[in-house]
Amino acid sequence: MALRDAVTGLVATVAGLVAVVVHYTAPGEADVAPLVVAAAGAVTIGVGVLVFGGALPRVRRGQGPGGGAQTALLSSTVGFLSVASAWTGLPFVLGAGGAVLGWAARSRETAGPRRGMATAAVLVGLAAIALGCFTVATA
Repeated sequence: MALRDAVTGLVATVAGLVAVVVHYTAPGEADVAPLVVAAAGAVTIGVGVLVFGGALPRVRRGQGPGGGAQTALLSSTVGFLSVASAWTGLPFVLGAGGAVLGWAARSRETAGPRRGMATAAVLVGLAAIALGCFTVATA
């Protein structure tokens, strides 16, 4: 795994964990069991490992389905849809993962529908991160 991929994965996972902590330490959330916070954090870390440690290296090696563009768009889309539950940290991990996967797939394709799909994955992933930040900040 390239250093930039590892750093991106780490930053995205930490951002997700910050979202979890911010949500559960907000006023009115004092009665939440520590086990719930730990479970949400564990899910965020697990998804980060799967995306950045599993899917991204496969796409970089050219082993992903559809050149990796499909995987990228799926990750970005699920990240975007998870904005409604931004307190889970998933928009940050899946959005960043989808954007990086899309960028990797985009660099492999010179033209055609896969390149368009990869570009869409980058844009949707970035939108998921931005909306996740907004949701956490206004919650």
